[in-house]
Amino acid sequence: MAAVTSVMRVQQLLLARIEAALQPYGLTFAAYEALRLLAFTRSGSMPMGKMGERLMVHPASVTNAIRRLEQRGLVERHTSAQDRRVVLATITDAGRAVARDATTALNRADFGLQALSGDETAQLTSMLRHVRVAVGDIADVPVGSSLFSAERSVIRASALLGRDAERFGMGPAVVLGQDLTEVSRPVGHGAVADLAAGDR
Repeated sequence: MAAVTSVMRVQQLLLARIEAALQPYGLTFAAYEALRLLAFTRSGSMPMGKMGERLMVHPASVTNAIRRLEQRGLVERHTSAQDRRVVLATITDAGRAVARDATTALNRADFGLQALSGDETAQLTSMLRHVRVAVGDIADVPVGSSLFSAERSVIRASALLGRDAERFGMGPAVVLGQDLTEVSRPVGHGAVADLAAGDR
């Protein structure tokens, strides 16, 4: 139980720092995830239903996040020309700018993992991956995949243990699949990029 408690506490600390880094941009983590997912698609658009699937959150969470982003002019909603039953969310130029600036802020944030050596970070990520595989959250894929980072693994493993994830509207596609030490990482890397790849 000590391990469970520790993971859950680390999740709280990481989420608090993420929310603090995003606060100047007026974003919740759920809204940031939605913006990054749209930014990673080739067209900047995605059906709202598919967004919920990709982020693995309830459709209502996507609707709420997109509505708030739309009110700020960061996203637009419109009906698909190919299928009038499908509602698309499309990131605006302003949305791209906010997503880019917020990502830079997250890349510069101190998540406390700098206290670990490279080997310790890899070991932590590997151990948390085993937990996620054991509970069926992910397939047993190679550790070198961009889906794995220590920050993302801590947050997701804790979410699987059942605390705070819903409050933050989080799913397993959190953008912390990116290496947050790289401020200028090319588009196409990271967990959300992997999930959006089918829409490129």
